[in-house]
Order: sequence, then structure tokens, then C-alpha cells
Amino acid sequence: MTDRQLASPAVAPYNAIAKNITAYIASSGNNPMKCALYINSTKAFVASTEERTINTGGSTTFQWKTFNFTTEVTITSGTTYLIACYSDYISGVVRLG
Repeated sequence: MTDRQLASPAVAPYNAIAKNITAYIASSGNNPMKCALYINSTKAFVASTEERTINTGGSTTFQWKTFNFTTEVTITSGTTYLIACYSDYISGVVRLG
């Protein structure tokens, strides 16, 4: 399921607990998708979300989809994270929710 991956960097403005990643994505067909969080500077893996089957109705039909972490994730102020979503097919913009 890692043929396609999108990642966006984001700087944590304060300490927090993350429960999910919300992504603005387009998908044609029923595609299994998953999201993950990495430390940008080292590319170290932090956490991943549940896997969901997503179909937005086409590769140009974008929708907001939420992927829940399997456990809550501690976010540290000032750290730049990579927020990633991956699947066999994906296009769009990912944002932390």
C-alpha cells in the first residue's frame, strides 16, 4: 500500500495531544489508505493511523477524511513534523486535524 505517498511539513505551535490526521484527498475506486507522522529533521517514525478504505468518487473529487491514531500522540512545541498519507493511489493535500 505504499505506491503513492504525500507528505506535508508542519511546525507544532504548542505542546498537544494528537488524536487524528485529517486529509483533503481525492481517490477513485475503493483504495486502502493510512496516514502517519514523522519527525521532519530525522524522518523518524512517530505514529500511524488506522487504515481506511476511501472512495471520494474520482481523482478530482476532493473530500476531507479523518484517520484516527491507534493511540494518542504527544506533539512537542517547535518540532517540525511530516504528516503523511499513503495508498496505492492518492492525490491531494494533507493537514493535521
